Amino acid sequence: MQTVRRLYLYLMAGIGLAVASFGLVQLLALVLDRTGAFGGSVISGEGADVRDRLSLALSMIAVGTPVWLSHWWFAERGIRHGVAGAEAERSVPLRALYLGLVEFIALVVAMFGASSAIHILIRQVAGAPEEYGGTFSDPAAIAVVGAVAWGYHAWVRAGDERAIELRGPAAWLPRLARYALAMIAGLLLCFGAAELIDVLLRALVGRGEIISGEAWWLARVATGVGQLAVGAVVWGGLWVVSSRLLAVDWRAASERTSAVRQVYLGLGIVVGAAATLLAASGGLAALLKWALGIAESSNPARLVQDVVAPSISYLPFTLAWWFSRSRLLGEAARTGDETVVAAARRRANFLAAAIGIAVAGAGSAWVLGLLLDIVLGGVRTIVAGRDVWG
Repeated sequence: MQTVRRLYLYLMAGIGLAVASFGLVQLLALVLDRTGAFGGSVISGEGADVRDRLSLALSMIAVGTPVWLSHWWFAERGIRHGVAGAEAERSVPLRALYLGLVEFIALVVAMFGASSAIHILIRQVAGAPEEYGGTFSDPAAIAVVGAVAWGYHAWVRAGDERAIELRGPAAWLPRLARYALAMIAGLLLCFGAAELIDVLLRALVGRGEIISGEAWWLARVATGVGQLAVGAVVWGGLWVVSSRLLAVDWRAASERTSAVRQVYLGLGIVVGAAATLLAASGGLAALLKWALGIAESSNPARLVQDVVAPSISYLPFTLAWWFSRSRLLGEAARTGDETVVAAARRRANFLAAAIGIAVAGAGSAWVLGLLLDIVLGGVRTIVAGRDVWG
């Protein structure tokens, strides 16, 4: 019976929160639009359109807020100080699942909203707004509301952790959400940095794409800055929190031995190694095209860009590989047990080796398939010319 009651309370609280949040996004976006803040338009929409947007926003807030508050109040009543069974209520997996899901969804929405808002703002400041790219107000409102929702639920989760020692799903479900968010933020950070490095290299060798009506680099710089800024702030904040937990009460041992943390560091090695090897293989492929005389252009600047740029642009992923490996080995070394250190080193090496053999295997399969086409007269060698299959 208690399980059904909790399921109902957290489900309705989540629905009410979603409805109220959507209404707040609409209201905040409308305010930014009507005030012209940060590029919003003071003439955005006609009077009837504005009234429709305002009525929709207010009605969703009026419906969603009481639903969330009432059900959340009943859910929180069971963990108040002095209430019998408060500790047991804090350690319920369903509560941890609710907090983890809300934190994950809210911060993902906030990250992409903030990245898009920065992109639009940079273009507006540069005097080249996108014709059909939307206004600053919508993604900015999404970022603000999402960040507030995440911050509140992260604060609630921190209170549960300070109150009692959590075990099982109650401990690892919100931790899983935190590291999943850190992974997404880290990818945003790396992709944003890679984009900016590539733009810089193209500018240095004079190889920018021609885009009618604006500088070729503007859109890419706006995208790169947005991703880099948001990814750096969110990943840095989450990593600082995770590192501090390694020295806090019962959470230190739980965090240090967590399989979720180990998997996160392992994924960092896998993603970093995969991106590095694929970028390096792309540069080597461009070099071989030049050696075989089938490159698209004989311009030396094109050669430098195609051969050198991939590896340099994806250097942030290489650094992520190194960082994840060093953290994995460093945390193992703190135990002072050589067996643990050796096991961590084997894991790091095996993960990178698996990526290496996967890339080499894929390349070998392509070469073998092409050789079979050449010997047996396959479509790739009969229909396509040497420039294509080469």
